[in-house]
Amino acid sequence: MERSLAEVCVLSGEGLQLGGEAVVARLMADVLEALKYLHSRGVVHRDVRSDNLLFSNDGRLLLADFFHAVQLSPERPTRKEVVGVWYWMAPELRAGQPYNTAVDIYSLGATLWELLEGVPPHSEIEDVDFLRTICHLPPLSQPLRWSEQLRSFLALCAEEPSRRPSAVALLDHPFIRRACPRSEVVALLNRARVLEDELHRQEAGATI
Repeated sequence: MERSLAEVCVLSGEGLQLGGEAVVARLMADVLEALKYLHSRGVVHRDVRSDNLLFSNDGRLLLADFFHAVQLSPERPTRKEVVGVWYWMAPELRAGQPYNTAVDIYSLGATLWELLEGVPPHSEIEDVDFLRTICHLPPLSQPLRWSEQLRSFLALCAEEPSRRPSAVALLDHPFIRRACPRSEVVALLNRARVLEDELHRQEAGATI
């Protein structure tokens, strides 16, 4: 298993500068495929974020860490426990309101926002009580830097729960249909590895 998406973000810089929107679309498609599988079985992951998305050697982005995952059922179609990491939590989860699989879609949107901005959404806020009251993702700092398709996809992920599309629906979004071949993700990982090696050489030289 390769490094996490969070680690690649640190290496590649704000907005995945080593890649591009087509690479981002491929990453989002991989996560949506995982969520499609989980949600079809009534499983809510509840902790979708860059630290829990790991690259395989062939460039596939895999959803990991099911510690907070929970099974829904006809007898219990929603949950109310507050679990996960605040900056990626859906508003209804942060507030302790009933929620379902839609929370994972919001968290995917928060992860996309992180890819574009280089930091998690609302990461400048430390007041948990205030975070509980926030019902939306922050606006992008440079919205015109990104395509209309990407911004549309992000907005849908951040919709109120009843209007958030399913993973199945989002897989057919125009932004996701722009996904690059997986070979480009492998190339991104290779470039990130080169950068990491260069950083290590610089650090080693600084200590001599």
